[in-house]
Amino acid sequence: MGNLLCTIDKFYDMLHGVPDDHKSIYEFYNFFKSLSFVPSKNIPFVELGTILKHKKPVVYYGLKPLSEMNHIIQIITSVDMDLEKAIENINSIIDEGSR
Repeated sequence: MGNLLCTIDKFYDMLHGVPDDHKSIYEFYNFFKSLSFVPSKNIPFVELGTILKHKKPVVYYGLKPLSEMNHIIQIITSVDMDLEKAIENINSIIDEGSR
C-alpha cells in the first residue's frame, strides 16, 4: 500500500506543479507508464485518468494519440467516471493507507 500512496502523492504533486500544456504530456506519459511497476493489484487507473481529464485537459487530450503505444495510457484516456466519485475513491485509498 505504501508504494501506491507514494504514487498517488506523486500524481497530486504533478497536478499542482506541472503546467497544463503540451510540454507536460511526456512527463505524465512517463508517470503513467511507470504505474505498471507499482506493486499493487488495485491501481486506480480510471480515477487518475478522470482527475487528469478535468484538472489538466490539455495533457489528457495530448495523451490520447499516445494510447496506441501503451495499454495503461489507453485505459486512462478511454474510460471515464464521475469526478467527485473519482476523488472520493482516491481519498478512500489514502485514508485506508494512513491507518
